[in-house]
Amino acid sequence: MFTFYCRTGVMKRCRRTSISVPFVDDLRASLIEKFVTHQTTLASLQTIMPRNIINSNFDSIKPALQFYRNDLNDTNEAILEGEWDLWKLKWKSYKNKNDIAKYAIDALNECNKNLRPNIYTILHLLTILPFSTASVERTFSSMKRLKTYLRNKTGEDRLTGLALLSIHRNLKIDYDVVLNMFATKSKRRLKLTI
Repeated sequence: MFTFYCRTGVMKRCRRTSISVPFVDDLRASLIEKFVTHQTTLASLQTIMPRNIINSNFDSIKPALQFYRNDLNDTNEAILEGEWDLWKLKWKSYKNKNDIAKYAIDALNECNKNLRPNIYTILHLLTILPFSTASVERTFSSMKRLKTYLRNKTGEDRLTGLALLSIHRNLKIDYDVVLNMFATKSKRRLKLTI
């Protein structure tokens, strides 16, 4: 390892140019690569939603179709555009704009899988995309609290039950029902039922 013998100001500048600037530049490039490229795909997926499709054209969904081409039933552009036009026509025919589906799951329920298989697939993908990881992070945090060194040999069923109780704390539990279920689950010498 080299030791630099220089004035303090020169050393700070040297450290900044050799370590900090490349690190920040690499971090910036990684964030752009991760989020900006998928942003266009997600934005194009949103155009298939009934409220958005009325004012959009087929070119707006092409990035999503390109990204998910392996999941689609048919990648022929004429067929995809025909399904798009049928889907758009369905929602344009609604007189009352309040009846138009707001959520992807509602649109998926309205979509005929046999008539529009590719639109159905895109809507299905839109419904299963995770938009937030807060629930997953909350689950891991609760598992970290539950699976301590002292509870290292806890069985899977018990750990799952404890985790569900910890995650869903706001649910009201009727303790009498739980005790009666526990008491009648197997034969016991002592009668536990109330």
